[in-house]
Amino acid sequence: MAFHFIPSLLLTLSLLSITIHAQGKVGTVSSTAYARVGSKLYAVGGTTNIGTPSLGQTIVLDFSTSWDAASPAWKRLQNGPDQSDFTGALSANGSTFITLRSGGSSYARLYDVPTDGWSASRITLPDINRPGLTIVTDPTSNKAYIPFGSQMYIYDFASDTTKNISMASSPLTDCMYFQGAWWSARKSILFFGGYKYLLNSPAVFNTNGLYMYTPESNYWNPAPLQTRGDPPSPRADMCVVISDDGSTLIVFGGRTDPSNTSPTAETEVISSDIFVLDLVTLTWTRALDSGKPRMYSVCTLYNGTFFSWGGVDGTKQVVLDSSAILYDVKNKTYLTRNQGLGVAVPASSSSGLSTGGIIGIAVGVVAVFVLAALIAWSVRRRKRRQNVQAPGSDDNSPGGKVSSSGNGNPPPVTTEPSPEYYSGYQQVPLMEQQSPHQQAYSQYPQQPYHQASAPPMPSYPPPPTSPTSSTQYQGYAQQQGYHDHSPASYNSKATVPRGPEAITVFDGSKTAVPRGPEAIPVVGTF
Repeated sequence: MAFHFIPSLLLTLSLLSITIHAQGKVGTVSSTAYARVGSKLYAVGGTTNIGTPSLGQTIVLDFSTSWDAASPAWKRLQNGPDQSDFTGALSANGSTFITLRSGGSSYARLYDVPTDGWSASRITLPDINRPGLTIVTDPTSNKAYIPFGSQMYIYDFASDTTKNISMASSPLTDCMYFQGAWWSARKSILFFGGYKYLLNSPAVFNTNGLYMYTPESNYWNPAPLQTRGDPPSPRADMCVVISDDGSTLIVFGGRTDPSNTSPTAETEVISSDIFVLDLVTLTWTRALDSGKPRMYSVCTLYNGTFFSWGGVDGTKQVVLDSSAILYDVKNKTYLTRNQGLGVAVPASSSSGLSTGGIIGIAVGVVAVFVLAALIAWSVRRRKRRQNVQAPGSDDNSPGGKVSSSGNGNPPPVTTEPSPEYYSGYQQVPLMEQQSPHQQAYSQYPQQPYHQASAPPMPSYPPPPTSPTSSTQYQGYAQQQGYHDHSPASYNSKATVPRGPEAITVFDGSKTAVPRGPEAIPVVGTF
């Protein structure tokens, strides 16, 4: 009897689960405000149908987890502004999301990521009803930039304030519905597309150029970037995203008009193409067509994968399909699944792997890496032992006892000697990433003494303990050993031959003679 309540409790929990699931359902929308920092992509607001009231849903998608392209794992958060056709940006650390033209009593709204809460921002812009804006965060300063007419508004996340500066020289002065993205490699913002709105004139497409703005210097490049390849046509309402490392830019979809520079409802086309710009070579490539026309969609580029979701399709209706477009930029292929940061498991075998099997695979992978590291360490250790072993007992051999050869200087070496070979040189710093016979030794700053592989040559002086004369003998060709001229031959200040094995001479009556391009100097006296 004490357990009769269990079926009722289970039914209650089941109904509660269904209710929570219904509340957490994500609607596919168009014209949202969205932004990403790290692996988290946030989207706010939007509409499920053109001309209908907007939704206030706030959602987040984590790219570090695995999910199918057919059903991205969006998570519902606290509802935000009921608005569409607006824009937003995240702070540099991803803790604050701001939306502009938010509707209601506040022009701008703030979402606090850690507390999952919304609040009103203090800022506003002159024309609160102006659509087609874009806002781009500069992560180096934690400020966001909003081109607005002839002014650039700069929003400070830390103080929730704005300031504005003139951008009269900007090519975007009369433009709307363009897009911008942060270019980390140049610490700049790249803007693309949009319409030009001129007084008493129909809207016309902006050029298909990329315009660069550098926040630190408030500088607009006077001309678009000089690119090559197959660029996208002029368009508006498209996606423009740049990879975090600043190497790749993508333009996807948007509203185009192949027959006219002024788009009309009869001739405009919603594009389905993807264009990839290599930002290192500034070369455009047209990717494999997605076959899914889109504008006003949510999009990003994360770890080499382009993502697009929602928006308006080729019939100019909000996309009813909740699936996402996933495009692998490097391999030039469309994906059916985001693998996240885990190890990809083939779909055919995923259901047959137990937890123990997965753990076993992980342990095996770690063991392979450890074994490889031990083998590499053992090989390097064996080589070091072989390199320092003396080849013979002859005092003049490179691995044997250091010989003065009558002048205190060890002979040039032909094999890699032991460190003790250089014991005659005091306080000699070793150059990194070189074996001992390639290392330079010096008793004077900027005057390296180099022991190179070369046969013994006659008449070479020992390195001195200090310079004793303004007349100095210099010259040691890197691959030729000591030059075979006697120091005495320079007493008469004879002309010294030039070339890779040249010896340079200078005395008290002359300035230093330039050394040969491959010579390494050694200070000596005679």
